[in-house]
Amino acid sequence: MKKILAVTLSTLMILATATGCLKRVDPNSASDAVIGGNSGDEIDNIINPDKDMEGKLKIAVPNVDSHIDAIEAFVSSYNEKFPNIDVEIVKFDLDQYKGKVKDFAAAAQAVNRPQDMFDVFWLPQDYINEWYSLRLVGSLDALIEKDPDVSKDMLISNAVESSSVNGSLYMMPRDYNQVVMYYNKKMFDDVGMDYPTSKMSADDFKEMIVELRERLCTSNKTNDYGVKYKEGISCIIDCNIKWDSLAWPLLKSFGGTIVNEQGEVTFDSEENLNAFKYWKSLTENEDYACPLAISVEKGGTNPGIQFRMQQAPLYFQSRAVAGDIVTSTTMGGQTYYGITDLGAAGLPQFGPAYTIGGGCSGYAVYSEVVNVTEAWQFVKHVVSIEGQNAYSETGGCVPVRKDLLEDKNAAWRKSLPDVFDAADHEAFVENMDCYASTRDFYQYIPLSAQSSILAKIEETFNSMAPLKNDAIMRGTLTSYAQTMQDIINKAKK
Repeated sequence: MKKILAVTLSTLMILATATGCLKRVDPNSASDAVIGGNSGDEIDNIINPDKDMEGKLKIAVPNVDSHIDAIEAFVSSYNEKFPNIDVEIVKFDLDQYKGKVKDFAAAAQAVNRPQDMFDVFWLPQDYINEWYSLRLVGSLDALIEKDPDVSKDMLISNAVESSSVNGSLYMMPRDYNQVVMYYNKKMFDDVGMDYPTSKMSADDFKEMIVELRERLCTSNKTNDYGVKYKEGISCIIDCNIKWDSLAWPLLKSFGGTIVNEQGEVTFDSEENLNAFKYWKSLTENEDYACPLAISVEKGGTNPGIQFRMQQAPLYFQSRAVAGDIVTSTTMGGQTYYGITDLGAAGLPQFGPAYTIGGGCSGYAVYSEVVNVTEAWQFVKHVVSIEGQNAYSETGGCVPVRKDLLEDKNAAWRKSLPDVFDAADHEAFVENMDCYASTRDFYQYIPLSAQSSILAKIEETFNSMAPLKNDAIMRGTLTSYAQTMQDIINKAKK
């Protein structure tokens, strides 16, 4: 049985009056919260429970269509295995999600009632280190070692690395997320442009988007909303450049770094400056009403809206949103038409090196979980063939299992058959060896400082946007680098 519940006002009022707070643990202690690690003889029951067992499971996820599609697919197929486990799904708005999960944990810890906390909760890879240090997540290694149905070796290495702290798995990855370039085929067709291809050179890509802007901004043809392109185009590239899966690969493609192996900040480099200058050049209007790339501010608050409204022909995002893009929906009084003339290609090469933003998100088990058997069986199901195939049927999944990722006949490659062809599906996994994630530099930064450093990178994009000359941009970059160094030095004390 499955229940999807909203958080009630009374619950939020209780949380608002909670006096508990989360305390960080020793970053070098990777075994302080091991799920199933102290279960003794009971571990066999956790791994091999009766299929008719009765139980409860409470899961927290963001209130976003793609996340809801995923969790409903997983829970539905999980309940086929365990029909008597009552699963409660609690949804929070995405911009409040991180804080709400921490609030629930603090409230539960304040009164020593772990049963009040979620058993399982979604998280992206960039929450793991912080939530580990706050003792929110528990290591899954003890159960993985004992359970013959799951192993780290069956998962792609990028996902395992992104889901681990100090070599221990703290998040069961649900999918592999590689950023691609979505494009609206109809918009290209309407102005007689060839579709983009994967791994375009920087020059070829710039030439394409400049020509595309010229044609769209002078076209009398209309989009599906009945708006002429020349009156409706707001930008060519829709994206959130501050998203770490775009921001860091952009910097890295120009040879940029954040810190060195000694934890010394290297952010104020000429390579990083060149990356910021390049992106700034795309967001400037020049002689047109619309820029090549969406503004940093607008892209940070409404990414994807311009693409959905057919005001932009390109969108940089991952597979998880594919189902949303092709489905018509109404949100906030606005109807968004599904884009069925959708294509996908690998990102272009921005700088001298080719890099792709990638990583994963998944589900963690609360460090003090009460319903341990139900929780373990759920996260194990997430990476099972049945679970991965159920999620794949939504169209939003690139599997984390090696066998399914490489299988040309796997369910995920057959999803959205009226939209994607084989080349489109391949865009989500090609050039995986060029994968870049915040893990590249997080390893040299204290756990307690990592989220602050990432926030400063995002702030830098905001600050650079209105600046007019190289000298001011260079000074701004130096200022942020010093602030980052101060954050790291403080965290080391």
